[in-house]
Amino acid sequence: MHLLFRRLQKLCAISRIRIAASALLVALTAVQNAHAGSIADNTQEGLDRRSALEAVADTPFGFGNGSFVVAPIPMRSPMFGTGLTLGGGYLFQSDAGSNTSFLGLAGLKTSNGTNGYGAGGKLSLSDNRWQTTFFLGEVDAFYDAFPLGVPVAINQSGRLGLLSGSYGFNRHISAGLEISQLDTQIRRDGSGLLPSDLLPDADLNIVTVNLVFAADYRDDSLYPTEGSHLQVTAGQGRTVDGAAREFEKAVLTFDHFISGLGPGVIAMRVAACGVTDNTPFFEKCSIGGSDAFRGYNAFETLGDRLLSAQIAYRGQLGARFGYSVFGGFGNTADSFSELGDTDIRYAAGIGGRFRLSRKFPMDLAVDLVRNRDGENYTYIYVGQRF
Repeated sequence: MHLLFRRLQKLCAISRIRIAASALLVALTAVQNAHAGSIADNTQEGLDRRSALEAVADTPFGFGNGSFVVAPIPMRSPMFGTGLTLGGGYLFQSDAGSNTSFLGLAGLKTSNGTNGYGAGGKLSLSDNRWQTTFFLGEVDAFYDAFPLGVPVAINQSGRLGLLSGSYGFNRHISAGLEISQLDTQIRRDGSGLLPSDLLPDADLNIVTVNLVFAADYRDDSLYPTEGSHLQVTAGQGRTVDGAAREFEKAVLTFDHFISGLGPGVIAMRVAACGVTDNTPFFEKCSIGGSDAFRGYNAFETLGDRLLSAQIAYRGQLGARFGYSVFGGFGNTADSFSELGDTDIRYAAGIGGRFRLSRKFPMDLAVDLVRNRDGENYTYIYVGQRF
């Protein structure tokens, strides 16, 4: 699941409408993981494993030798409640050295009324040297915003188009470009007007161009046990109609994994984010929106700067079941120098895992989290947070 979902949600750190739109492809990417055994796995171990499987199965390559799949995937988040994503797609492998490509359609419905649909895919070509992701979709999302520290129920609708491409210099280092357009409208859910702080962002048509750099030294992209992964995304957004408006945003995440300390794996993440003053509220840095942090509604923690750190210990209990114990802390502020001036936010939790494939390490995750304010959250998703 987590390639496209994470690519749109945490690597690009884009708006909540984009997060909801990317969830439409959860089902497709989950099936892709089970079918191919590896998503964006550019390590030699991953390539060797896939080559061995192909040699046994004598699988042909090319678009005409693919297969159709359909999958329902449950979800739960503090922002959108419980829901279901239903997707179907066509999967194929362009050559022996490339990851599985897919084209598909998906629909999303959650308990708080959020719904949407979309179409997209991911193509991996020439031994993974060239990779591209594309998406078109429409979402009607309901969630709480916190313009003055008090929750305000709002409804944000939007249409998103996204196209990204990357070039792999070798099996570890890649760089690329992402272009997206978001046409979004915001209104209050129920009677009344939007708070004045949200009015400038009520009707925007934004084009964003991002540069993306990655250094991936993990031993596996689905369930890493050793190595590290650095991702840097930086770019500019601007309105294409109405009042002229520009903003910049940059997000950095660094993950590191250590095995050999007991039966499990230690996973660590450090994240940083920065935006300029004119950034729409739904594009600002946030705990949970920019770093995959669990335990907070992303709109409670908006700021122009963010620093956070997380650690998890996860392992297996037999062939099918697993566990995770995790925690973290972080903060947002108007500048990096002010990050320590207010109370640091922190949260911790435990989670269970169920392995969806006997061959490949793809898990259904259920996490229970408690934050510093005594609030409890439950998350259900496919894959690992980092």
